[in-house]
Amino acid sequence: MGFYIVGDSAYAIRSFLLTPFDNALPNSANDSFNYHHSTCRIWVECAFGEIDMRWGIFWKPLQFDLDKNLKVIDAAMRLHNYLVQNRVQNRDNASSEIEEFQVYERETVEFMRENPFENVGVFNGHENEDRGHDGVGRS
Repeated sequence: MGFYIVGDSAYAIRSFLLTPFDNALPNSANDSFNYHHSTCRIWVECAFGEIDMRWGIFWKPLQFDLDKNLKVIDAAMRLHNYLVQNRVQNRDNASSEIEEFQVYERETVEFMRENPFENVGVFNGHENEDRGHDGVGRS
């Protein structure tokens, strides 16, 4: 068994792509597959949402060459997995998520001030420029 991409029914069938069955009968094996497939897609979409909101570099299209784009995406996913694992291990400490965000925000601001290049995303070190109530570069 190899690796597969989980997609919706809008994609053409490929050997590496898992899509749901069309017109699955209730309580059938195909219906069961569709349920688990949908659950998997929801988990993946939630992870992508967290990654997107956590790192501002994804708030606009990446402007690097393909190799660097792959490295940025790989690093973001590895860091995300590390933080999620750490959050699960420290679930007893209710303030750990708040502290995690505060450290992330402080380090991001420091990094952006030290590295003010246009392609990174976030907010280029300008603290009060067009940001919503939560301090993120979206309204």
